[in-house]
Amino acid sequence: MEMYDSLARFYDREYAQKADDLAFYLDVAARAEGPILEIGVGTGRVALPLVAAGHPVVGIDASAAMLQIARKKAIALPPVQQSRLSLVQQRMTELQLDLSFSLCLMPFRTFLHNLTQTEQLKTLEEIARHLLPNGLLVFDLFVPLYSLLSQQQWSDEWDQTDLSPGLSLQTSIQHDSENQLLKVTNRYRRKRQNKWRVAGEGSYTYRYIFRFEMEMLLRNAGFEMLSVYGGFDRRPYDYHSGLMVFEAKKLAVPNTYLALG
Repeated sequence: MEMYDSLARFYDREYAQKADDLAFYLDVAARAEGPILEIGVGTGRVALPLVAAGHPVVGIDASAAMLQIARKKAIALPPVQQSRLSLVQQRMTELQLDLSFSLCLMPFRTFLHNLTQTEQLKTLEEIARHLLPNGLLVFDLFVPLYSLLSQQQWSDEWDQTDLSPGLSLQTSIQHDSENQLLKVTNRYRRKRQNKWRVAGEGSYTYRYIFRFEMEMLLRNAGFEMLSVYGGFDRRPYDYHSGLMVFEAKKLAVPNTYLALG
């Protein structure tokens, strides 16, 4: 079972307030020609606004449960918008599509679900293979803050204002510093008859990446770095912003680098 299958039914309620990146990705998409590839389409949080804005989107996700929710949500769209959306269950390391794209988006730190350097490079190479020459890859990651990474484990209780009403969420994180891995376990509770009751639990793992590590991965996979921002307003990169937004261009003639170990 893919890691997000157990989390899918809570996802939209967990991220009910998540919209800080939409204007940015819609602006990037406005400059694209032809269909847009979205990696980690999930329940359609970004893809549905894209098709509503007139863009054809091919959305890729490994989780059948997440895609099932996206398809149900798409049914509510006008037919012309539904026709612009194609949802495909594939892993980002194994893309097999019959289209080439001028733009690939990977919103909301999707790339961090590549848990080894081999997977990271394979994903970037697969994306490059599906991009037209000079095609753009745009994505965001969190900044690995030393104040957090000095810890081996920690937990957080989400603020109720960030969630849908009636949902409570506690997150526990196990840190494998040698392998740059964060195992995140979410425990959900629902409020029923004025009592909080356990509703479910699920886990996923990130392999966090530092800025210049990411830039080297991109270059090694045949991309040219264009910009690194510290926010979706395109402010200059700032470590303390907690956010890295990358824009990279597929080289028409890729450079040759030594394979990373």
